[in-house]
Amino acid sequence: MIRVLVVDDEYHVGMGIQQTIAWKDYDIEIVDIAYDGEEGLEMAIEYKPDIIITDIRMPIMDGLQMIEHIREQAIQTKFIVLSGYDEFEYAKTALNRGVSSYLLKPVENKELIIQVTQLAEQIKQEKEQHKRAQYMNEERPYYQEIFLKEVLNNKIRDIKKIDESINALNIKFDFTKYRVVAVRFKGEGLNIFSIEEIEQAFKVMGNKCEYVGPDFIVLEKGMNEWGILIEDQGKEERNILKVIQNQLMDMLRAKKEICIQNLWVSISSVQNKCYQMYEAYQEAIKLCDVSRTVGENRREIHLALDYMREHIHESITIEDIASALYMSASHLMHLFKQELGKTMIECLVDMRIEVAKQLLVNPKYKVYEVANQVGYTDVKYFGKIFKLHVGITPKSYAKRSYLLEDED
Repeated sequence: MIRVLVVDDEYHVGMGIQQTIAWKDYDIEIVDIAYDGEEGLEMAIEYKPDIIITDIRMPIMDGLQMIEHIREQAIQTKFIVLSGYDEFEYAKTALNRGVSSYLLKPVENKELIIQVTQLAEQIKQEKEQHKRAQYMNEERPYYQEIFLKEVLNNKIRDIKKIDESINALNIKFDFTKYRVVAVRFKGEGLNIFSIEEIEQAFKVMGNKCEYVGPDFIVLEKGMNEWGILIEDQGKEERNILKVIQNQLMDMLRAKKEICIQNLWVSISSVQNKCYQMYEAYQEAIKLCDVSRTVGENRREIHLALDYMREHIHESITIEDIASALYMSASHLMHLFKQELGKTMIECLVDMRIEVAKQLLVNPKYKVYEVANQVGYTDVKYFGKIFKLHVGITPKSYAKRSYLLEDED
């Protein structure tokens, strides 16, 4: 029911408005009558009415002063002002102060009913919109998470729909600052963990260290695999992975029901767009699989792969990597071939091409800039290697990405 306060120093006017109209038939209630502006202000604070019908000329405090004071109290109410013919200038001032309606005295009941019911309908709509907005604000994090999970799992592929959902759900993530972490386990009893427990572990990480940001979302929770979107803090990758691995191992060991044999953690490169999260997740999973293939007895390969990722923008050689690890190049090459079935050069080139593909979908980068960022100073040579691996030139790959985005 819409609540209305009447403020008028003329007794017969206030009583007439209250008693000569069957307000309940319109789902409206006259909560009280005030006979001057000061009393009207007190009642407005007490009742917080939806509508105030007020005279302008009144003793002690006039209608305009009362409206001003009520506005200062931040009371959400709408005003209908009543005045005589000689108060036109006052009325103009009232309208400039956001008064909804202005009626001349003497007011016909029919005219007053029309004004009040129209305003009441507007208020009901505003309340319904506010209620929906409040509900969306409360539920938005849930729907945001559902949406991001669907993107991560490649259930939503239409770029236009993704962009529309980002706007509709008011997702404020700057995706150029986020990376996807993949966690894989080997052991028993891992399904007892809830998403809340995983989130708590990452909250602890965010509070304890500078490597993991405060914003993250658990996007995927399988039996032996988790996917987490984390805020990139611009720190060295090996340090991030070490912190995450140690924290998760502590959490796992605290559960007596769990028998953990091994845990692998990997992290994607930074993405530019929301729709690239699926690719980022797949990248992180592949890196996990590489770690699993390598095995813990080949720590040198882990370190070599970490070094490649951290120096991807440089023209590094096998000798550079081996030297950084205090190993002989021939021994390191043998380990790669034996454990991964690939040469070190093949692994490095694969890594460069994957990063290049991610950069090329961003229209702000030119092909020569992408080449430099993945360690190639010769753009023509970069184009030749890229086409050999992808089947098309870097320029064609970039154009195809833009066209797909435009079509969607």
